[in-house]
Amino acid sequence: MPGSKEFDAVYQAALDNAAAAKPIGEKSRSLPGSVSASIAAYYQAHEWRVSQEEGGFADGTKRMRRSSLERFRQKAGHLPLKKLKAEHVDVYLDDRAKEAGPHAARSDLKSLRAWLQHAGHDVTQGLKRSAESKSHDRWTEEEIAQFEKRHPVGSKARLCFAFGKYTGQRNSDIAAAGPKHIRDGWWTVSTRRTGGQKKTGNTPVIPLHPELRAILDATPTIGMKTFLVTEQGREFSQNSLSEIFREWCRQAGLPDRLKLHGLRHTVGSQMAEAGCTTQHISKVLGCSEAIAMLYCKQANAKKLAAEGTALWWGTR
Repeated sequence: MPGSKEFDAVYQAALDNAAAAKPIGEKSRSLPGSVSASIAAYYQAHEWRVSQEEGGFADGTKRMRRSSLERFRQKAGHLPLKKLKAEHVDVYLDDRAKEAGPHAARSDLKSLRAWLQHAGHDVTQGLKRSAESKSHDRWTEEEIAQFEKRHPVGSKARLCFAFGKYTGQRNSDIAAAGPKHIRDGWWTVSTRRTGGQKKTGNTPVIPLHPELRAILDATPTIGMKTFLVTEQGREFSQNSLSEIFREWCRQAGLPDRLKLHGLRHTVGSQMAEAGCTTQHISKVLGCSEAIAMLYCKQANAKKLAAEGTALWWGTR
């Protein structure tokens, strides 16, 4: 059945075999010793092929990293791996940052580094990418109001937005949320495949915000398995939900840099600024305390700056 765990496993295996196989009667694009051949071999590595339960990558991580590697493969796949240098990767990442932003370049660097370490040719050790773009993902109060004005309560867009705004969960977990996950005013974040968050397997249990509960009750088009469904009544995938959310933002006159995942960063920052501890944030978002600490550091910096200027200006 398409969408099942079994289907995904067979489909992934077919993709891996196609990437590594040499076409019969044709010259393979993956010349021996090339960057392309090395990436194809990486797809056959144990760490790539095993499931998340067996210590491998999560499905979402595999998709993201494969996308990064295939982009690089198109640009530099013809190069002999031994001749690949740090400057080649650095120029590629500069172009990637200009095209899709610093965060995309940082994500690609992480994928490339893992592959090159496996290949025994890691030329990325001295390369770094700024994480400054993460702050741009956050929504301002004005941007939130603009989205909510365009998409009223009762619409599918508003329900999706409310899940992001009042829970801070990832796209994949919002797409999987359904009636069976709500009990006594609490949402147990769980997907069919992992039994917890799709990316980490963590299972946050979050009180349902009264506004989210009201929007849920006021939304007529709700699926039986998941709250959010397509026009055909099917469950959204992570990617399809991201794409339609981008369209909803455009309808509201908002820039493409604003994404559903940005609401997760917004919630983390709001919690930190409200004085929540790293443990509070990690339990709500289902993230590590190290990630939660980033939100607290940013919030503390803002708070200290406000206190410092108040002392400087004599208004305190």
